[in-house]
Amino acid sequence: MKDKIIVITGATRGLGLRLKEDLSKDNVVVTLSRSEVENGKTAFRADVSDFDDVKRVFDEIGKIYGKIDVLINNAGYGLSGATEIMKKEEIERITNVNFLGAIWCTKCALPYMTKGAKIAVISSASGLTPMPFRTMYNSTKAALTMFSYSMKLELCNLGIDCTAFILGPVNTGFSNNRTVVTAEDSRYFKDVKEVDDFVKSQDNSKKTSVKKVSAYIIKKLGKTHTVILSSHILSEVSQICNKVIIINKGKIIAIDTPENLENKVANNNNLYITVEDKENKIEKVKETIPEIKKIELIQENEDGTISIQLYDSFDGHNSTSDWYTVNKKTAIGTDILGNKIELNKVSKDEVSAN
Repeated sequence: MKDKIIVITGATRGLGLRLKEDLSKDNVVVTLSRSEVENGKTAFRADVSDFDDVKRVFDEIGKIYGKIDVLINNAGYGLSGATEIMKKEEIERITNVNFLGAIWCTKCALPYMTKGAKIAVISSASGLTPMPFRTMYNSTKAALTMFSYSMKLELCNLGIDCTAFILGPVNTGFSNNRTVVTAEDSRYFKDVKEVDDFVKSQDNSKKTSVKKVSAYIIKKLGKTHTVILSSHILSEVSQICNKVIIINKGKIIAIDTPENLENKVANNNNLYITVEDKENKIEKVKETIPEIKKIELIQENEDGTISIQLYDSFDGHNSTSDWYTVNKKTAIGTDILGNKIELNKVSKDEVSAN
């Protein structure tokens, strides 16, 4: 990754600091932190939990550089203890920093991001696993991960990528620096202390180094990403995807953009049908459905069936629509969704609609 304008939150220590050092070699890195020594160009002092403060900084960054290529939401706050005895302000702070902070930074950075820009959200595996006395921290990380997943879909049509990096134990000293809420007269005191002592006793040398994590994140940010969405809701697909593959019974029957597929369906007056016709009597279908003016052979299939196209006029365009597999003798089969169909009972309206 080279010659990019990169904004990193929480870059005064730990992983954020390492990312700043590694990325500054070939890029312009702008940092944002409550304890930052502001210079008005590459370092800004701001509280990510304060929307107005965040907006002020990002507008200034946009004014100076004109764009933001990469945003790394790394700011975080550690809090453990029993939820019952936590102060309201403590719960608000961890929620505002860990969750709302990433939202505010993303929201304020987006006006300066265009196609090819990337958003990295540094989350935690703690958001995937319930843990006692880590309730608030784990909950904010779970929310942060889902925010990232949803933003990836929300922004993909704009060509902006959003990736959640769900990290396990990293040797940053973060666990030892977290705020522990406890009280000796609390009914939770013994359990909270036991869990906290266990966490602090973990061998940091066995945790992944910030050097390796930083290198991994930078490598991933330098690549393009593909989102694969499986859905039967066409409106959802058309809003999110720029290419659609339609699969029927394990076979690809169409690949195109949502717009082209919609146009084909909208302008279609014809049917593609696969039938079994060993006695070559397919032309008699026109006698059953007088609205069919023309039958054209498309291909002969290995299973003995044939694919044909039906026209309701002699000057119709060859627009594709539903595929049917129908037994010639009974004229009974299935449509693309597996629904039963009797070919000799198809009406003119159905032919036109499909």
